[in-house]
Amino acid sequence: MGKKTTQLFRRLLNIQWELHESAYLITSNGSLIARPEITSDQPADSIVGKSLALPGMKKILAKSSGSLRVQDRGDKMLYWAEVQRTGWKLILEAPYGLIVAPARALAIESIAIGGIGLILLLGVCFAVARRVSSPIRELQSVASSFEKGSYEENSGVLARIARRPDELGHFATSFSTMVRELRLREESLSLWNANLEVSIEERTADLERAMQAVTKSNSAMAAELSEAAAYARAVLPGKLTGKVATDWVFETSSQLGGDSFGYHWIDDDHLALYLLDVCGHGVGAALLSVSVVNLLRTASLTDTDFLNPSSVLSSLNETFPMERHNDMYFTAWYGVYTHSERTIRFACGGHPPAILINTMGEPLQLGAKGPIVGAFPQADYETASAPVPEGSRLYLFSDGVYEIDRPDLPMMGYDDFVRLLCDAGGGAIAAIVAEIKRQQESDSFVDDFSLVEFNFQAVASPPRNSLTLRNNMEEWDTLLSFTQEFARHHGISQEDLVTIDVILEEIVTNILKYGGMPAEAEACTIRLILKADLLEIIISDKGDPFNPLLLPEVDTDKAIEDRPIGGLGVHFVKKLTISQDYEYRHGQNVLTIVKKLGKR
Repeated sequence: MGKKTTQLFRRLLNIQWELHESAYLITSNGSLIARPEITSDQPADSIVGKSLALPGMKKILAKSSGSLRVQDRGDKMLYWAEVQRTGWKLILEAPYGLIVAPARALAIESIAIGGIGLILLLGVCFAVARRVSSPIRELQSVASSFEKGSYEENSGVLARIARRPDELGHFATSFSTMVRELRLREESLSLWNANLEVSIEERTADLERAMQAVTKSNSAMAAELSEAAAYARAVLPGKLTGKVATDWVFETSSQLGGDSFGYHWIDDDHLALYLLDVCGHGVGAALLSVSVVNLLRTASLTDTDFLNPSSVLSSLNETFPMERHNDMYFTAWYGVYTHSERTIRFACGGHPPAILINTMGEPLQLGAKGPIVGAFPQADYETASAPVPEGSRLYLFSDGVYEIDRPDLPMMGYDDFVRLLCDAGGGAIAAIVAEIKRQQESDSFVDDFSLVEFNFQAVASPPRNSLTLRNNMEEWDTLLSFTQEFARHHGISQEDLVTIDVILEEIVTNILKYGGMPAEAEACTIRLILKADLLEIIISDKGDPFNPLLLPEVDTDKAIEDRPIGGLGVHFVKKLTISQDYEYRHGQNVLTIVKKLGKR
């Protein structure tokens, strides 16, 4: 390379070395061509051609241009570019700090300017905040006063803020309007409360008077219901004995329902039996049912054949149309039992069929076609019939006996109730009621409970009126059974039966003890003859002749130890009878006494 070219590159690469920058010109293989340290007095041959030792030379030689940050006696940046014609590369070496110095200076200036701006902004914000927060704090104070119920305190502050042209002024104006409305409403509320207290006192007094009236009315209604229930029970028939025995249970619901029933002998051979259930509850339903039963019991229906069940129900349907009886109608079952034929004819007006159970425990439903009584102007009722075997039982009832809610089982139905009647096996009707109460787990019924049992007993042979006893004191039980059978058949009261047993005990005991007859021999015969209200007792024995009526009278005024032994029993017999007679005939003692019986 010539001297002029070298000098030219030196001028191009002349750099202010006081800034610690360096520049190099190298060939494509890394040999140094020129550097700033080469002066005009220094021969170029002493430097040119030598390899330049810089960190990252391999990367510099590999790429035509680029930059590289290196650590070589400090933090430096290398920049290089390739000359297109010669392939030489110009390398610039500069300290990293020198490169970023303008950015640092700019950053410092920015920080200073930003700090000053932030301080100014904070000052402005503080000033604005004070301007804004001061009235807000005042509004808060006013709100606290309002909360305590003071509407006039701080009103001047609120008026001053309301004069502001900004949003706080508008807010204060709205707040003043709201406070004024609240004050007016509070005043109105106070006046309303005062009036309300007066009204409450007046209403309370009215309510107390109304409650007293209701209590009085309820008491009167309860008394009326009690009287109605008593009246409804009073018309129920007494229980029969004899060829047809009856038993029944009647329990009214808490509201008093419309159930009623009855039975009576139309003549010596025909027994009328009936049960009805008026719709609804209350006194009206109860009185209607009682009215119907009274007509049936007294046979007061005109143009009615009471031996014909369908005729009876048709007459009831015409007599009790629901339009004339407060829209009340009723179901009914009416039957006529003919004792000589042992048959029953019956009609049914929308009522549950009666149940006839024979001696084998087999049920027969006695139902017939016919509408509810009183619901239709024209109604046809069918008359059906069934045989009544000896010993069978007939049950009449309303739906209240089987429409029973059971907690652990479905509601009892008609078929369930029929099975219950069959399982009872002719037991006491009270046991059936107890079982139903057990299943429903309650002793009270929602509806009236009406259940009537008719026991058609077998034709019994006439009771004995005489009895022969052996000479044995154990025969006394046989004598008691004889008198009880006779009294039950003839309707003799229990009080008279006790007196009869006392009389026989005194006389028969003396015969067995003192008659002088061998043991187990035939001792005496007792005959009972009933004539109206007089019972004739004839006692004959084959013992030694003895007239007990000749015994001296007992002086009951004397002490027991002063009286002679014997005669007290005969004394009692005389006092308990109206006449006594003794004779000895055909080798027998015959004592005849007569007792007057009480009402049967």
